Amino acid sequence: REGALTWLERFLDLIPSPPTSPLPLLTAPVLVAFLTGAGHMLANNYSSKFQTIFDTIKNDIIERLDESPVGVPSATRLKKVVGAGLDKMKSELPQGAVESLYNGKESCGSVVSSFPKMSGFGSVGASAFGSSPQVTAPSPFGRGS
Repeated sequence: REGALTWLERFLDLIPSPPTSPLPLLTAPVLVAFLTGAGHMLANNYSSKFQTIFDTIKNDIIERLDESPVGVPSATRLKKVVGAGLDKMKSELPQGAVESLYNGKESCGSVVSSFPKMSGFGSVGASAFGSSPQVTAPSPFGRGS
C-alpha cells in the first residue's frame, strides 16, 4: 500500500514547478487512472499525507493542465475526479472493485494467485509455467554449442 503513496509522490515531484504551464499532456490521464484505482485506498490508509497531495492536485496541478483541444478531455476527467471531493473518494470503492478483496480501510484478506502448469512453449528449463525440454540453440560462431 505504501508503494502507491510513494509512487504518487514521485510522480508529482517529476511535474515542473509553478509557474510552468501547461503541464505535460500525460499529467491528467496518468493522475485520473491512478486516483481512480488507488485514491480510495490512499484516502483511507494515509489520510493526512493523501490530503496534502490531493490539495496540491486540486489547487495547483489542475490550474496548470493543458487546456488545448487535445488536452481538454483528460483535464475534464481529472477535474471531475478531484471535484467529487476527498470524502467521496474515501467512501466509494473504485468501479469494478470486489469489496471482499479490496484493500481500502483495512486488510480484507489476501489474493492468492496461481499460475497454470503449461508446457511445450519451447522455453528453457523449468519455469512458473511448468517444465519443458531443454532447448539448445546453435552457436552463432559455427562451433557447436
